This record gives sequence, structure tokens and C-alpha cells, in this order.
Amino acid sequence: MERQRLEGILDSLFRGRLTTPAFLQRCIDELKSQSEQNRSAIRIQDLTSEIETMQERRGRVVDTFIEGLISREERDRRLSVIDSSIDSAQERLIREVPSKSLDAI
Repeated sequence: MERQRLEGILDSLFRGRLTTPAFLQRCIDELKSQSEQNRSAIRIQDLTSEIETMQERRGRVVDTFIEGLISREERDRRLSVIDSSIDSAQERLIREVPSKSLDAI
């Protein structure tokens, strides 16, 4: 293709397509959607990590009890706090996971 002809076609495309409000709005909407998906993925990762950390902490409390270093009452008190934190994080995780991914399962 000739350079001038190609430049004319490209200019027409840019003028006609890239300056239309509908096209620009679609671009903005797509960027917002991708941004929200990225933020959601980060929140899901953070919550998953938090749950894993709490489960490890729970295991350490049980180990400490088995080793006889804490009483049954202290174990129950600590586990209650940890279990509450795990439940809270799991509830937030359920709210964060998009319904589409649940449909795929």
C-alpha cells in the first residue's frame, strides 16, 4: 500500500473511531472493569492468606495444649478468638468471590 493512502486510512480511522464518545466510554468502562477485577483478585489473595495464617496459628495453639504448656480453658479461649477471625475472613472471601466463578464450579 502507498504510504499516503495508508496514512489517510489511519487518519480517518482515528478521527472517526477514537473520538466518538461511545467508543471512548467503552474503553473507560473496560479499564474500570479490569481495575476492579484486579482489586478483587488482590483482596481474594489477601483473605486466603489471612485464613491460612489463622489456621496455622490455630494448629500452634493445639500443639501448645498437647505439649501441656497451656490449660484447656486457655486453649479454648485462644481457639475461640482464632475461629472467630477465620469465620470472619471466610465470610468476606465468600462475598468477594465473583458469582460467575461459583457457577463454573
